[in-house]
Amino acid sequence: MLFNSAESQTVNIYLDDSSTPAYSVAGCGRQNDNRGTVVLTSGKTGTVLVGVCSGENACALMSQAIDISPPSDNSCVGVVASSTAGGDTNSAYVILTWKATS
Repeated sequence: MLFNSAESQTVNIYLDDSSTPAYSVAGCGRQNDNRGTVVLTSGKTGTVLVGVCSGENACALMSQAIDISPPSDNSCVGVVASSTAGGDTNSAYVILTWKATS
């Protein structure tokens, strides 16, 4: 989780069909302020939802699958959240990785 924002942002990670975040972190920072890594385990559906708010406003989200080289059993998706407040572009970066199972 990286923050690059002047305005405080809140990142919520929801698992499966829960309406309560399994993980939540809030903050702001410059120079891609690293907020560390957390390990979460989803349930039967494997559904993961990322929500990011800047102040009380939901941020626009963009996601992209990331190729891992050399190929492995792991999958990776990057999520970028952005908003514009006070003339600044505020962004948060969330990297999700998981082990593919059969």
